[in-house]
Amino acid sequence: MRRVYASFCFSNIFISMGKKLIISEKQLALIANLINEDNGHQLMVSKIVDDLNLNYEPSFGTYKKGGEFFETPMLHNKVTKEMVTPKSLFDYLNYKYKVGEDFIKQVIRDWFDGFIDKSNRLSKHVKLR
Repeated sequence: MRRVYASFCFSNIFISMGKKLIISEKQLALIANLINEDNGHQLMVSKIVDDLNLNYEPSFGTYKKGGEFFETPMLHNKVTKEMVTPKSLFDYLNYKYKVGEDFIKQVIRDWFDGFIDKSNRLSKHVKLR
């Protein structure tokens, strides 16, 4: 097995400790994918949240069923001034961004509940694809 010196990736961490980190190519690829996925996550969440903030705002709709009134989460489209269901928004975002269904659902949930902060991290880690 060929060893790859990956101390260049972690130079700030390991220079002060005076130690080198030796990892295999497979481990290097795994770490690189993890770092890239995290950045890809944040970039995609940022794009989707910017789109949501620009065009939609969270709201609630009321419907009557069996003599009782129930509230259901809805979204108000700022452009068309219409109420949109989360399902139709999910279908639209899934078509537009072509990422995983669970990822889109989690972004919509967190955006609706106000859990997405400036770091664009989701409350629950979901794979991008």
